[in-house]
Amino acid sequence: MWKVIVFVVQVLSLAFSAIGASYHYQAPVSLCAGKEVTTNFVYGESAVKFINLTVINWTVRKTKQDTAEIFVYYNKAAGFKIRSGIGDRFANKVTWVPNTINLKFGDLTANETGFYDVAITIFGAGKEETKDTNATFQLTVKDPCLMAKVIDESACTMLNCSSMENNQVYSWTGKDAEGKTVRSIEVCPKEETNYTCCVDAMKTKCSSFTAQAAKDNGKKDGGSSTGLIVGIVVGVLVVGVVIILAVIIYLRKRNGDGYSAPASN
Repeated sequence: MWKVIVFVVQVLSLAFSAIGASYHYQAPVSLCAGKEVTTNFVYGESAVKFINLTVINWTVRKTKQDTAEIFVYYNKAAGFKIRSGIGDRFANKVTWVPNTINLKFGDLTANETGFYDVAITIFGAGKEETKDTNATFQLTVKDPCLMAKVIDESACTMLNCSSMENNQVYSWTGKDAEGKTVRSIEVCPKEETNYTCCVDAMKTKCSSFTAQAAKDNGKKDGGSSTGLIVGIVVGVLVVGVVIILAVIIYLRKRNGDGYSAPASN
């Protein structure tokens, strides 16, 4: 009798765990094409272990309004599988992190931008319970990708434009960037300035970045930098002090070594 009661309690506990299950929040990720990322879904109920999961379905949709479609799945009989058709484009880009509900994405392109959801199926209380609440991962893949890095104390910025496009043709817009056709440029704007890099001849594939004003632009406009001016002033002061000291020493020596008449008895 007690064994039956214990069994019923265990079954009900599992059922209630499935009903009240939740996922930890997965922050959106934005990265450059060609990079990789792993989802960080964590099933919130410690009572539900991976061994209890019967089926895991991962779905993808381009926007929140689109219908989610299963592109990869896992079940105990077949293991991890990529679904034919909708999943074909993920064949060499997605791998499963074993014994978890997470996926690793690699060699990403802008085509993989979208919303990814995970839904699990648990056997509990004699029936299947499917949960997918709040299990969404938003991925944005940028191509071209414009990265910026402050390169020195003057806050000048190195802009690097990257893309996985074939036959790249670089072109730039923005102050001091017009006409440049290289992948990376250095800019030192005097005010907040928007820069755009395109990677195709028709200028349809572009990415933009707003650079903040550099602290000092002397080396870009022909003027003298603040550090150089301070150095010159200090140098002049030092030289002036040295000259004054030299004159004082010379005058003292001159007065001390001059002729004096002998004292008379």
